[in-house]
Amino acid sequence: MTDKETATTKADQGFVTSMTGFASAHGETSGMQFSWELKSVNAKGLDIRVRLPGGLEVLEQICRDLLTKHVGRGTIYANFSFTRKPSEARLQINEDALASAHAALKLVCTKTGAAMPDAASILSIKGVCEWTDVDADSDPEITEKAIVACLKEAASAFQSNRAAEGQRLATALSSQVADIERIVGSIIRDPSRTSAVIKERLARQVQLLRDADDMQDEDRLLQEVALLATKADLAEELDRLSSHVAAARDLLQNGGLIGRRFDFLAQEFNREANTICSKSNSATVSAMGVDLKVLIDQMREQVQNIE
Repeated sequence: MTDKETATTKADQGFVTSMTGFASAHGETSGMQFSWELKSVNAKGLDIRVRLPGGLEVLEQICRDLLTKHVGRGTIYANFSFTRKPSEARLQINEDALASAHAALKLVCTKTGAAMPDAASILSIKGVCEWTDVDADSDPEITEKAIVACLKEAASAFQSNRAAEGQRLATALSSQVADIERIVGSIIRDPSRTSAVIKERLARQVQLLRDADDMQDEDRLLQEVALLATKADLAEELDRLSSHVAAARDLLQNGGLIGRRFDFLAQEFNREANTICSKSNSATVSAMGVDLKVLIDQMREQVQNIE
């Protein structure tokens, strides 16, 4: 393709997304560090597989709903992992025990005339206070919001990754469609398809039929001639291929969820190419038909990755 054709091809592309992609995001709260990892592979429909550790299963449906807004097709693997930060030790005072200890000490001091002990001595009384490990993320709602926010970040990066790959696929497909159009044009212009050549070839074939010993029946001869005439020209196949080229360009220009429709269109491309190869009476056209089939097979491979 020329630079001008390449520029035109890129300008004609719509928003096309690949079904394969990868992204990750990291987050943390005061009590844990965590990450989401998203990856996808080809699939006929949409299959979201969320892996969450025990205790966070309540988030699964939220995660599914969020990812469904970002993807339309493919098998999506969403894996969540985390590590907890060391717990924070705090001094906890049992106010009921402190009140009881203070009342008892006051009573003893009153009856004995002894002085009240200092605060440190009171705190050392068993049960008045103790060191405990406190989970910094004691509020599960805060933790869940942080995890979902991290997933949103991963999903956004994931969609950007799939979109970038989709545009690369669209560029490759546009180039292949242009090559198919070029080969179709070459077949249309091939000397073997001129009216004079087709008439001459038909005349020779009809004469061969007339000379055959088993072709004395006029009706049988007419049937064979009609069959030869049907196979003599490739106009219908070439017209349909030109129509398919236009349809492929429309799909790429419009973008969106075009994978299934483009796959069906590629099958139609292949059907016409097979017919051209089977009907061709020219070595040149047959060779171009083979080139056409190779291009279409390459195109179908690319199409399998489109959402």
